[in-house]
Amino acid sequence: MTFISRAFQMMCLAALVLSLAGCGEEKDASAQAANGAPAVPVKAITMERADVPVFFEYVGQTEGSRSVEVRARVQGLLLKRTYHEGSYVREGDVLFLLDPEQYRASSAQAGGELASLRAKLEQARLEYRRIADLYARGVVSAKERDDALAAFDSGKAEVAAAEAKLQSDQLNLGYTQVRAPISGITSQETRSEGSLVTTDSAGSLLTTITQLNPLYVNFAIPGTESMQIRRLASEGKVVIPADGYTVRLTLSDNSVYGETGKMNFEDRYVDPATGSIRARAEVSNADALVLPGEFVRVRLEGAYYKDALVVPERAILFSQKGPMVYVIDDKSVASIRPVQLGQTVASGFIVEGGLQAGERVVADGIMKVRPGAPVMILPSEDGAKAQDSGKVAEKNDNASSAN
Repeated sequence: MTFISRAFQMMCLAALVLSLAGCGEEKDASAQAANGAPAVPVKAITMERADVPVFFEYVGQTEGSRSVEVRARVQGLLLKRTYHEGSYVREGDVLFLLDPEQYRASSAQAGGELASLRAKLEQARLEYRRIADLYARGVVSAKERDDALAAFDSGKAEVAAAEAKLQSDQLNLGYTQVRAPISGITSQETRSEGSLVTTDSAGSLLTTITQLNPLYVNFAIPGTESMQIRRLASEGKVVIPADGYTVRLTLSDNSVYGETGKMNFEDRYVDPATGSIRARAEVSNADALVLPGEFVRVRLEGAYYKDALVVPERAILFSQKGPMVYVIDDKSVASIRPVQLGQTVASGFIVEGGLQAGERVVADGIMKVRPGAPVMILPSEDGAKAQDSGKVAEKNDNASSAN
């Protein structure tokens, strides 16, 4: 009994001590709340309007600026292929040789016939002059003069026809040397040496040449995005470059292509099957680094938002209610505020609503801030102004170009 009583007394004493300690902690917490919570160190930016570069990016596929089928223009036996398949050829290079013998013989025959007709024409000319002189002296009749003139005119017509025949035969003889119509990269031959080449569509194709410089890039612009860009441009919020977008390519290995280009085509209707607008860019490809058929990322540069506000992504809280930011008032107290975001730019998001120029926004340390909590603004390395974001965006664009 004595042991139980003493144990009970000890338990009561311990409970009393814990109770007194708890009361002390509650008093300390109340005192801290009364004196104010410690300020959370953060970095902030001041929202200021500036012209902000904006770019648009799409998936594209390359193709040669010209792709030409090389076809035989005369029928004959294919004697020789004079180029290496897949090699670069220049316009006018001989690619194939057809058997020229029949065309050489035909050309020689046409030349002989022309020489004979020219001799007859000269005889008819002299005869007409002689008859005309006799007619002037009243020796021959008008009919004889007219017959001589008709023979002379007929001789001229026969010579003209023979000249055309000779020219045609000489052309056909020349066509036995099949030449490259453009400069570019050749494909495989479709007819091997020794084959009979015909002039119909099935039997005349010999190879294909693709011109790689300049290079075309085909891509599609979503119709809704195109409409949004046009609307922003008409409202004066976005300025489109007067000389067209500058085109920059990112290749399949994620490297940025060293040459820039220009858009040279944009369709004027939305494809109902895809809901997009066909577009095409042209870039220099003198070294043939990029081949037709490659998939690339197409970036259109040169446009900019005029007098825009930009908030960096690190300053945004994305919640179920939408994007929000912490705004710092004159008393250095942070309050949360929903914002409306627009186009993504290199330095963040265009602000469509919810913020005004001159307001301060928490940029770094947002996870430590609570609504209504005081903050201590630390010096910012980037100048602490949102207008610098436009410059940062431009620097980022230039850096990516250099890479």
